Formats: sequence, structure tokens, C-alpha cells
Amino acid sequence: MHVRILSFGGGVQTTALAIINALVKARREGRKASVPASLRGLIARADDLDICADEIVFADVADGQADEEWPGESPATHAAIEHLNEWLSSYGLGITTVSAGHLFRWAWDHRLIPVTYGGQRGNGRRQCTHKFKIVPIQRYLRPRCVPPEVESRFRQWVGRAVITARREVEDTPRQLSLFGEAKPKERRIPLLDRWRPNWRELAWRELGFGDGWGLTTQLGISVDEIERVKPAREWWVRNRHPLVELGLRRSDCVSVITAVGLPVPPRSACEFCPLQPFSRWRELAERRPQVFRRAAELEARCNERRAALGKYPIYLTSTGRPLSQAVGEDGTGRRMMLPGLGDLAVTAAECEGYCFV
Repeated sequence: MHVRILSFGGGVQTTALAIINALVKARREGRKASVPASLRGLIARADDLDICADEIVFADVADGQADEEWPGESPATHAAIEHLNEWLSSYGLGITTVSAGHLFRWAWDHRLIPVTYGGQRGNGRRQCTHKFKIVPIQRYLRPRCVPPEVESRFRQWVGRAVITARREVEDTPRQLSLFGEAKPKERRIPLLDRWRPNWRELAWRELGFGDGWGLTTQLGISVDEIERVKPAREWWVRNRHPLVELGLRRSDCVSVITAVGLPVPPRSACEFCPLQPFSRWRELAERRPQVFRRAAELEARCNERRAALGKYPIYLTSTGRPLSQAVGEDGTGRRMMLPGLGDLAVTAAECEGYCFV
């Protein structure tokens, strides 16, 4: 079956998007009185755009077991989620929670940092969003969204496409370096992407995406973060960005939340996330010193392992110093993680649309 979901992150944008979905549902059920007067024009436009999810899904990176010793998202985020879930229940909606386990425990056991800064090769590869946000949601929904016969037809389509792509791409002169060798970057581009960048759309058209199969995922990316908009990795998933379609900024999302009388949630993220602004590290050191200490211990534990392997150290911040030195126990420290760019650049670095929303 074709399923439409809202990937809920617990922050301002996805909270506003959940409210919009609930009010569109109320409008379609004839309960127009439930829609605040200030939002009726917006909800009418959202209804015309068919912004109405079947389910709201939240991936909990702490598997419901977050505390100061084993942190996850902040307590304020979880409190805001509970408050919103209670409000949604009056509209016949609720938030489904899924999990791939406890992110901090996983990082502690593997002695690594999911997103790293510093070192000889610059910033490291981000693993946490895919493993603990995207995968658990897709694992939960795929059995419903991809019947075996569609999977078989897709594999056959890909087989034909690869044969065509090999013939057409090989006939096209490759971009060469000064020494006559193919540039390494070109070799990393998958064959089908070099053949047709829109090959997923071609497959959807032939296989009939939405006709009894597929997953459409609403992501809470607003207009002021439009550089984060990107297609899904999986062939059976189509990303949708309703806030961009409606032309809403983060400030507009705050207005949507306050219009229905709900408290504005904090920006959602793991408490030990390396992509968060330096100001949040200072706040964490001041208000939740135990969690800050655990983050510093994780960083030290990771670098002990790397030193034993003869590797260079990596850090939770871009200061090139251990967290305990970069941000003192009293919350001192002034260097921003992404100097001069602020929160927008930080969220742009997380470009999947599952965090900081």
C-alpha cells in the first residue's frame, strides 16, 4: 500500500507540520470550527496541496531510556512531544515511536563519535542520522509499502536500465585529468546517476509509484533552510517538503504553534550532538553538567582507542581541543563550531532533514 507519513523530529518545524496535518484532517472531516481563524487560509492551501499524512512517526535515538548517564534528546524535547501527542489525540492522530537502539550506548560500546571534527582529514563522516533516524522508520514501514511483486519488477527495471546505462555512458567521453586518467570524483558517481540523474522518477513512472505501493515522507525543512532539500536515498521513498511548498519560514512555524495554544519546543537534537552550536555546549555545561561530563568521557574514550591504533585524535567540536578544555565546567568558551555562520550553517550540515526539525 502507498503510505504517507510525517517524519517527526520534535522541534519547531515538525511540530508546526504535525499541527497543519491535524487541522487539514479536521477540515476534511467538516470540523472547520477546530481551525483557528488566523490559520484558516494556510490550512485551506495545505488542503489543496493534499498535505495530510496517514501517520506521524518519531525515531527515538535513546529507545525510551534517556537519562543523564546515557543521554539522548533533551528532556525538554520529550516533554514537548508528550504535550503535542496529547493535543493530536483530539484529532484522531498520535505519534508512533520507533527506535534502532540507544545511540549513546552504541557509540560508547564502539568507542567512536558518530560525527567528528578535527584530525588530518578534516571533519568525519556522519553516521547517526542514517542508522538511528532513517533506518528505523524505513524498517518499520517497508513491509507495508513494498509488495514482493513491486520489488521484483523494480529489479527487472534496474537490470534493463544498467544495460542501457553501460552502453550510453561508455560511449560518452570521460572527463580526464591532465595526465589522461579519469578523475577520482567521477569514478565515485554511481552508474545510474551518471546515466540519468532522475532515474528514480523514471522508475516511479513505469512502476506506478503511489498506485498501491511506495512511501511519501514529509520532512520539516522550512524555506530558510532550503539548501537541505534533497531526494531520498531509497528507490521506494519519495521525500516531500510541505513547509517549502507553503512558503513557511521557521518564524512562521512558531506562529502556527502559538496559534493553537501549544508551547514552542526547543530545537531538537541529541544533547551530545557535535553539529550543535557552541552556545548549546556552554548551556549543557551549565545546566546539565553530568551529561556534559559523559560527552567528554565519550570523546576521551574514543581517542584512547584511536591512540592505541596509531591514529590522530578527533573531537566533538571544531576547536581542535578536547571538549573539557574547549568548554570549561563553568560553561566558558567563545569559539563557534562554524564561525560566523550560526545555527543555519549547523543545520545545513545535517542535510537529511531528520534532525534539528
